[in-house]
Amino acid sequence: MSETLPSTEVIVGVDTHKATHAAVALGTRLGTLTIPTSSGGYRAL
Repeated sequence: MSETLPSTEVIVGVDTHKATHAAVALGTRLGTLTIPTSSGGYRAL
């Protein structure tokens, strides 16, 4: 008999602003991140 694991859904929301963007990963609130609006910030995201 094979066991089926429940699927895990992760939703990422991004709140954009002129100087920074704030991102949050929701499932059971997996994490948050605030980055500058620069190429380095986009790489971090």
